[in-house]
Amino acid sequence: MNLVLLGHIESAWLAQLKKAIQDWPAQPTAVYQEPSPPLHQPPLPYSPDDLWLLISPAGVSSHEPTDCWRTALIDWQIPFQMGFSASRSGIENLKFAWSRHARSSGGQRPEIKPRYKRNCENCSDPDCEHQLFSAIKLK
Repeated sequence: MNLVLLGHIESAWLAQLKKAIQDWPAQPTAVYQEPSPPLHQPPLPYSPDDLWLLISPAGVSSHEPTDCWRTALIDWQIPFQMGFSASRSGIENLKFAWSRHARSSGGQRPEIKPRYKRNCENCSDPDCEHQLFSAIKLK
């Protein structure tokens, strides 16, 4: 499973990303970075195991490079995800996207991790819909 990063990415952010990847529960086999779209064919052969991520730089007035990549990926019928900032939070969001892609639960966002591990009747989750509707029904 490869991580394919598309668009202009600053070298400092790419170095931070490669360092952060070492702590991910499921690491990509390789990380590829392509700044501009090739004219006629994808930069790599497409594999459904790979995660293609199009990075749109924050604070840039022209989105022409991003639009060119988006058009090319759609023409090549390659599924991709968008990333909207090359920042520290962008690295965390990329970790969550990769973890989901790699089917690893270790990198799930805390707010979407399963909250209970028992029967529904014994759930201790205060936001549980079953408990909420049972309380309303009793009133």
